[in-house]
Amino acid sequence: KQWYQRRVRGKNFKKLAAGKDLTVFVVGAGFSGIGLGLTFKELGIKYHIVEKRNEVGGTWFDNHYPGVGCDVKSHLYSFSRILNPNWSQAYSEGAEILEYLKEIAVPIRH
Repeated sequence: KQWYQRRVRGKNFKKLAAGKDLTVFVVGAGFSGIGLGLTFKELGIKYHIVEKRNEVGGTWFDNHYPGVGCDVKSHLYSFSRILNPNWSQAYSEGAEILEYLKEIAVPIRH
């Protein structure tokens, strides 16, 4: 297999990309896209996150219906390396999750 066809994770990606002029494009700035941006930044890999909207947040940006929220406890629905000890309740509402995503996305914006 070519180097770009191998399934790689974490630090193995950096080793695999070493010496190559590589820029990764991430589609979407929801939880997954932000997580990839954080990982690539930590690994020193060039990346661009493309998003069709003017703001991060994915589904939490799109949905504003009454009672929108998460059915996973808030402390579990966070990035382990950027925890939020200040969740207002066990199961957060959409607006609070969106604010968390906006806050953690600041360091990865170019």
